[in-house]
Amino acid sequence: MDKSYFLYSDLDRTWFFLVPTEVELPEGDCTIITLLGQERQVDPAALEPYVVPRELAEAYLSGQMRRGLEHVSESVLDFLKALYNRRQAGPDPNATRWNVDFLADLFDQPADAVRHDPEATKQGLLDLFAEAAYFFDSVKSGDEDRLAIARQQVAGFTDVLRRHGIQVDDAIHDLPDYLAQVYRRAPDE
Repeated sequence: MDKSYFLYSDLDRTWFFLVPTEVELPEGDCTIITLLGQERQVDPAALEPYVVPRELAEAYLSGQMRRGLEHVSESVLDFLKALYNRRQAGPDPNATRWNVDFLADLFDQPADAVRHDPEATKQGLLDLFAEAAYFFDSVKSGDEDRLAIARQQVAGFTDVLRRHGIQVDDAIHDLPDYLAQVYRRAPDE
């Protein structure tokens, strides 16, 4: 699918609609909802051409998330390559400052602590791993309050990456809800 689409469903998530972004749906008495819970009232007749089976809706959503994650992965890989190339080029005080500033921002610690205190850097890494574990526990829990915290974690992480020149696709913000939906559908272990 080369075009951009909005994915909607009915409130019970039994009907799915893949609507091209350029299509303006007229108002009506049929409630549709996005994955993130944003509701719209539209004319039910206007939805008929856009009905898709659940499998296609899930495939579309999976593809969107995969593209978003690929974009993040490419950005992080580009970042790591740039770090490697800077290291190969020899000492550069600006690059070192940038790396320290990035880690300080990522660890939510002062740059001097990251630069001069290995224990602070170690604690920053441990905290980052703990936050990642909490993120996955939150999306797996299905609890709406914890899911809201997971959304905030993604937003914060995205902000840190963007502040340091790493571009991240906006689709990454849907990751907590997508993972929560995957966990809800997964058979109990």
